[in-house]
Amino acid sequence: MAEKFFWADQIADRIIKERGKKKEYVCASGIGVSGTLHIGNFRDAITTDLVARALKDKGKKARKGEFRP
Repeated sequence: MAEKFFWADQIADRIIKERGKKKEYVCASGIGVSGTLHIGNFRDAITTDLVARALKDKGKKARKGEFRP
């Protein structure tokens, strides 16, 4: 098996292994209601997006669930 170098693929593999077979995987993130927006908020959103894409690349049904205050 080829070694995985991209962290999102590694996380997707771990999710599939630990959570088992699911009809759909929901990757959730959100922006907290305390304080102003900053680069850390972007990191949270992009991490969720990349993991959901990695799950889809593996043939799994995945979507992003977003927190909205």
